Amino acid sequence: MNKTLCMIAIATLALSMGSCGGSKNAASMKNESLVEMTISQQMAEDRPATRAWGEGTNFNQSFAKTYAETQARAAFARMLSSKVTTASRQANDAAQQYSSDGKKGQQANDQGTTSDAFAQQIADSTLPGLVVIKTDTYRLKDGQYHVYVCIEWQGSVKEMAAELADNYSARVKQLIPDEDRAKMEVRHEEFRKSVEQQLNRMRGGSAE
Repeated sequence: MNKTLCMIAIATLALSMGSCGGSKNAASMKNESLVEMTISQQMAEDRPATRAWGEGTNFNQSFAKTYAETQARAAFARMLSSKVTTASRQANDAAQQYSSDGKKGQQANDQGTTSDAFAQQIADSTLPGLVVIKTDTYRLKDGQYHVYVCIEWQGSVKEMAAELADNYSARVKQLIPDEDRAKMEVRHEEFRKSVEQQLNRMRGGSAE
């Protein structure tokens, strides 16, 4: 009888220890399906003017993170393109006021420099000062890594504005006739001032 009771006690203890160990392992694993919003996403939502988030999935963890960073940079570039469009329109207005003739052909070229596609090309090629500030990594059931990242623009307002203006001028020169390039200095300066003002408002402070 004593031997039977002893065996029961040992079995009960073993089951109890196994149950505790299982609970500990389950708690330490990240279950993405239980997460409504990752920390990376929340951080981007907290400061949408200067942050963006992206996600990537791959069996290689570094590839998944690279995909996530690429997506985040693309999201930031889309946000930046709206600033470029506004600055382009103001630069075109200034060039037309400076011009003594206002030809229809020139107006058609100006429309090309204020298109969304034109602005996106400039934004895509001008992304200095972006830093990854948070990474969340999950392991999926199929073994793939699902990575989220949050990036933040920590660069200089003046440097960003200057680089955007240089890229703007280089692309505009490809669209306007040679006789209108005398107004490029006016366009460049007006664009730089406009985009710098917008970046300052986006950053919420003075120029750096």
